Amino acid sequence: MPQSNRGNILAALARWYVMRRTAICWLAVVLFALLGFCQTTTPKQTTGSIFPVVVAKVARWHQTGSIPATTLFTPKHFGVYRASGLIVTTVAGSAGNLVGYITWKDGAGAQMLYWNGQTNVGDISTSSPPFRDLDGTPIQYSTSLTDGTGIEYNLFIVIEQIM
Repeated sequence: MPQSNRGNILAALARWYVMRRTAICWLAVVLFALLGFCQTTTPKQTTGSIFPVVVAKVARWHQTGSIPATTLFTPKHFGVYRASGLIVTTVAGSAGNLVGYITWKDGAGAQMLYWNGQTNVGDISTSSPPFRDLDGTPIQYSTSLTDGTGIEYNLFIVIEQIM
């Protein structure tokens, strides 16, 4: 083999090795970049918990009569809840009885929280102790206005899941 040809072959082999190493390096960089971008991490909660969380709320304005039983929330899973209600009498009327109700069902059967509103202008509120509700069983609210005329009120209810 002539000497001049041997130099060309060695130069070609050297270029080939350099290109090969460069290609492998670039391939490694791209691979590690893809692996880095494809990773997902779930943020870890470091303090507290996700509870309590408001699962339902209602605001009924300018009510002048009783509100029939209305579903506020139907849990998909068993849970522990807290209900808070507020009746604001905005227009006083003749003497009567205004009552707000929240109903649910737990392992012991049907349960009820109720509070008396005022027929004079003013606020009355309630907050219940925690209660359990079965999955698929609705939490409902209603009001009853009896023997009162000319009364107008607003109703606000919030249901929180606390566990």
